[in-house]
Amino acid sequence: MARKKPDHSKQMSEHRTGLVTKPCPACGEEESRLLPGLVLEYAGRLKDGTLSGTTILSNWTADGDAFRKYLHNASSGDEEAALTALRQVLIRRPERLWHPYVQSQFSHLLKHGSHPDLPQAFRDRANAALVELIQAWAMGLGYWATISRSPSRRGQTPNLFPLIDEREGLHGTPEADRHDQAANDFLSLWEDLVERLGKIPWREKCGDFRASQRTGKDAVVAELVEELKPVLQGFWASYQGPGRHPLAYCGLTGAFPSDDTLREIAQKALAVPIGRNPRDTIGYEFLGRLKFSIGWEMLEEWSPRPASPALIKSTIATLRKRQRRR
Repeated sequence: MARKKPDHSKQMSEHRTGLVTKPCPACGEEESRLLPGLVLEYAGRLKDGTLSGTTILSNWTADGDAFRKYLHNASSGDEEAALTALRQVLIRRPERLWHPYVQSQFSHLLKHGSHPDLPQAFRDRANAALVELIQAWAMGLGYWATISRSPSRRGQTPNLFPLIDEREGLHGTPEADRHDQAANDFLSLWEDLVERLGKIPWREKCGDFRASQRTGKDAVVAELVEELKPVLQGFWASYQGPGRHPLAYCGLTGAFPSDDTLREIAQKALAVPIGRNPRDTIGYEFLGRLKFSIGWEMLEEWSPRPASPALIKSTIATLRKRQRRR
């Protein structure tokens, strides 16, 4: 009994599921593809027999033998096989880099590999294809070329913004740009908070706390909570929805801490060793109990991320170091 041949077109369709955007935001085609519209147009002509004798830009022959395999695979929808065939063309005849098919393919991959509204998985495929074409062309010239798509960068990455240093070649990815914008928003948020907290007489409060006995310490904490609560409530309310301090890339969410939590936060701040800043401790502890939406104008896929006092503290320290290096 003959074995049934696998349906490669179905496998290819399944492989691309989730990586295609309809319509394509980069070029306006009905869906995002790795092959440009110019190539698909002439591939269709090859398939229906109307390509022979046609010329395109610069009088290159549209149905030249060198590109037939590329066009055949394109006409059948096998993008990976088409790109493999094009790499072979560049290895054997590197001067064909200037052929309109090749120019169109390079331009198409460049645009789709960097467009911020395409899924990252699709952009990765486009950029990988572009790098492979460049390496094939270099091989055709008689050179071995190794291209690093993501060069490493010196320094620590802020824990709250892990994609801030993500690179595609020498350029930041759209995700890196969003995290960089979110980090700037976060620093603005932090500076606003510490400015508000600076109105509280911390030296006097900490002195009273250290000088008091146990029962007296409880009274100092309670007094600080009463003074602290309206300051933190005003700050928190300012970042809820379209308030006085709307942030496009770093949204503040989560419930306002309970009175018991505020007492715990106030006691930690008052108990800091001499020389430490109780105001900063309040900031770390308060923001560490909230959540942050990191993204582009609060896109739904960027779900709120829980924080912690240690996460807030390390993020502030890292962002300050990065600012000094610039």
